[in-house]
Amino acid sequence: MMLPFLLFMTTAFPFGLVKGLVTTNYTSGIFFGAVFGLFMTFLIMWTYEKYLIRRGLTTEVGEAVLTLDLNAKEALVATKQALQKVDAIVVMSNEHTGEVLAKTKASWKTWGERIAILIRETETGETEIHLKSEPFVQKEILSNKSVETVKALVAAINGYRPIL
Repeated sequence: MMLPFLLFMTTAFPFGLVKGLVTTNYTSGIFFGAVFGLFMTFLIMWTYEKYLIRRGLTTEVGEAVLTLDLNAKEALVATKQALQKVDAIVVMSNEHTGEVLAKTKASWKTWGERIAILIRETETGETEIHLKSEPFVQKEILSNKSVETVKALVAAINGYRPIL
């Protein structure tokens, strides 16, 4: 996780250098700067997490289960087309087990997401598609992106029409 490290670096070393210049002892200045930086990092992360919880922006994992009147091959095609619509890159696809793993690129909203899809044919001849999307970094400011991605995938898969 990069945010605590950045908070530590931006608070500890400037404080330590100023303290070292004032006391003319750089070793104690760096030490007190590091302690102060760790304290400030934990304080900022704690208040940041409380802020996210109050705003309803907790890190969520997007999940959905679809049941479609398609066979497994058609469901796999629909899933891959839906992944293209959300700009996801297919990392692994196994037609025999019905597993698809994909990822999205980092953007200004998110560090990217891992998307796992499992396709299973039911006994009634329908196909179940299990979708799961989670962020690469667990504490993101706009962490509801995974839920948005799953909603977009569901809409794209439901809108799929096989070529006859």
